[in-house]
Amino acid sequence: MQIKLYFEQLHKKLTDLHQQYNKGLLPQTEYQDELALLQKESELILEEWIKFEDALSKLSYSGPDGTVCEQIPVSPLCIDVTDWPEWKQGKAFYDLMMFEQAIPYFSRVLEQYPDFEVARLFLAHAYLATNQLEQAKYHMQFLLDTAKEEDIYHLAAHGLACLQGTLKAYEQAHYYFEKIDLEQVRDEWKGIILFNQAQTLYQLQRYKQSLEKFKLYLHLSPGDWRGPYMVGNVYLQLGDEDTAFAYWFEALQVEENPELLKQMAKHFEQKSLYQMAIQCYQRIFKRDERCLDAEVWAGLAWNYGLTKDIERSQPLFIKALSLFPEEVDLQLSYTWMLLFWNHKHKARKAIARLERQAPAHPLVRGLRGLYEGQFPHVEASVSQQVIKEEEHSGGR
Repeated sequence: MQIKLYFEQLHKKLTDLHQQYNKGLLPQTEYQDELALLQKESELILEEWIKFEDALSKLSYSGPDGTVCEQIPVSPLCIDVTDWPEWKQGKAFYDLMMFEQAIPYFSRVLEQYPDFEVARLFLAHAYLATNQLEQAKYHMQFLLDTAKEEDIYHLAAHGLACLQGTLKAYEQAHYYFEKIDLEQVRDEWKGIILFNQAQTLYQLQRYKQSLEKFKLYLHLSPGDWRGPYMVGNVYLQLGDEDTAFAYWFEALQVEENPELLKQMAKHFEQKSLYQMAIQCYQRIFKRDERCLDAEVWAGLAWNYGLTKDIERSQPLFIKALSLFPEEVDLQLSYTWMLLFWNHKHKARKAIARLERQAPAHPLVRGLRGLYEGQFPHVEASVSQQVIKEEEHSGGR
């Protein structure tokens, strides 16, 4: 397509300018002038794109049988397109996920038309996307208190619940979820609201209520691996490990998602089921041979190491360390494993490197103590690190 070639040329021009400036081949004033021209060109492109979107949104077209189809919706609420330039500009930025740029346009719309509820909803979500939580909360609460449209009310309540969830204020999140009448919610929104509500109940350790919601979500969204995965997590919390595993494997039938496989591997490792953990990590690599997740590399190497399969574990550790040389946790794992294998000479060198790189890390001191046989010192260092991690995670 010509438009693709055009954008490739723009990208190349921008890259060339940047390289020439960095090499000192382009004066700063000329560099800034060229960037200003590119910025102007970008604005013109966006303006034309908005005009095209406006025309497209008003288009009715004939279906294969000659019948006239409904207009193409332009927003999740299928509202009529207005002729307000500020609204169209803000919506265009929002659709491009340029939330910071969308905010002033939505704000100007509300200055002129304070009752335009959809613009206020979009403004609230733009604030939420840019982590301006107080502003997002103000506009969502305003809509919750004043919305005339039931759809807006439900979206505002859901937005407030999710906002509180990001702050880990789960009781407050639950309060807002309770304001939503699922019977009155659009079918296309029920699934996401149910899932988020179930997650909130799970965090509140109300496992039976959470299970009920997750099972409803599973019925509504059978193609989402997160449904059976979370049902399995609830059963695990309820002490029914067999049922939990059954749901986890059901989730794998839906999608071999790497996050699901990692969580399963960690659980198997905690149960000393190292071979099953290895299988989970191997499935991730089978899915993506170029996996660049340090946690996956470390997990596979670690579990091979725990089975004392040094021939497989050590090359994996070395490869992982070459891929992720700054990952201190990976270096700690490898060093501990060297001690576990009684490779004292290699362990001593690894500990020395860690002492230079992270001298204050309690596990580094613990490894030194383990190497020197000072077991009480090791226990104290590990305990200190556990306390630190619990404080960081909120004590959960």
